[in-house]
Amino acid sequence: MNESYTKEQHDRIMAAHMARRADAARPRVNLSALELAQKQRVWAHLQQHRPEVAALLRDPHLGELRRRFDALIMIEADLLLGADHVGH
Repeated sequence: MNESYTKEQHDRIMAAHMARRADAARPRVNLSALELAQKQRVWAHLQQHRPEVAALLRDPHLGELRRRFDALIMIEADLLLGADHVGH
């Protein structure tokens, strides 16, 4: 433990670090890399089962960020549970 941190601060830092590591290990789907038919299946699934995610993906601000940073759109694979096979 670093002597400049209290035990409570150290524990909070370590808990946050472990949470980030666990999140990074979660499987994701790169929506940007899917073929058109796969994107259509994913879109239909999200609209029906995860409308809040579909709304976020339609948000023009997200589109602007994607263009500005040449970003890929990735979502957690568990958002697609129950969807027809998406493919990889």
